[in-house]
Formats: sequence, structure tokens, C-alpha cells
Amino acid sequence: MKKNVLFIFLFLVMGMVVKAQAYESSIKYNKADQPALAIEYNYPPDLVEKALISKLESLGVKGKSSKGFRVYSGATIPEINSSAMDYIFSVDKKSRKDKNTSVIHMIVAGSNVVGDNNGSIKENAKVFLANLRPNIEAGDLEVQIKTQEEVLSKAEKKLKSLQSDQSDLEKKIKKAQEDLSKNGNDQVQQNGEIERQKQVLEALKARKN
Repeated sequence: MKKNVLFIFLFLVMGMVVKAQAYESSIKYNKADQPALAIEYNYPPDLVEKALISKLESLGVKGKSSKGFRVYSGATIPEINSSAMDYIFSVDKKSRKDKNTSVIHMIVAGSNVVGDNNGSIKENAKVFLANLRPNIEAGDLEVQIKTQEEVLSKAEKKLKSLQSDQSDLEKKIKKAQEDLSKNGNDQVQQNGEIERQKQVLEALKARKN
């Protein structure tokens, strides 16, 4: 049984490792199919794209958005190449059904090294894509923290509301108890008044006889 569990665990881990590796692909850019590198991450596209942009900005690389792509012209990414090159990225959901898995496509332009046999730059680019995982996981953690902070804030507001309701209820109970006590006193006084009025009535009836 333990061996089976261990096998399943290792199988899942290996699956995750394989899925985190970059591979050669192609993507349509400027109305033409371009050789590209691609990698998949089990996170939604907006989170992955934000992590990618943040990573590049930390390297002093800034680009622009153009028709669904992030374009970095004449940019230097030391992890890939010490010389300036053109980098084009797209981040899309894997499929309509799988909205929480993203595919990053990366075109390295100049002399298109993905299409050429420039193995060193190509492999560096693959490693760069694979090394985005910590940035993506950090971004996901920030989202989880923010979400949990919102959940906690709502819970705290709910508690304050309940405490406020309790205070109001306690005031109402105190007022009701005071009213109840006053009502009891009023009943005693009213019983005394009734007895007095009975006596007056009996006295009047006695005079009639």
C-alpha cells in the first residue's frame, strides 16, 4: 500500500516537473507563424503575465502591450544573452475549459534564434521560462494573502456587527426587564386600587339597604 502511494506521489511530482519544462513551439505573430518557445504553468494567465512583467522590470527591461503580446525591443536579458535582442511574449489560457493553466509563448527575434541553430541562447531562454516559477508562486502567494486578508476583514466586520447587535439586544433586554418590573409594580398598585374601589362600592350598596 505504501509503495503504491509513493509511486503515485512520484508520478505526480514527475508530471509537474515535465510540465514545467519549456519546449519548442510556434505562434502566429504579425499574421505569420513564428518559431517560439513555450511553457505551461498551472496558474491563471493574469497572474502569470503579472509575474513575467514583474520579473522583466526587476531586470530593468520594460516593454509595451501590442495586440495581445508583450513586446520588448532591443532588450537585454542577461540570463538569456548579454547582447540586446527583441523579445515577444504572449500569455494565454491553455484552453476554454482549462482557464487556470497558462501557456507562455516567447519569440526571440533578431536572427530568430528559436528557428536557427543557436543552441546556447535557445537553451538559456528555456531556462529563463522555467525559472519564472518562483516569481509566479510568489505572485500567487500574494493573491492568496490578499484574499485571506479580505476573508479575515469580512469575518472581523461580521463579529463587530454581532457584538453591536448583542449590545443593542442587551439594552432592549434591560429595558424590557425594567418595563416588566414597572408593570409588576403597576399591577400591585392597580390591585390595591381595585380593592379600594370594591370597598367604596360595598359601602354604597350597604347604604342602599
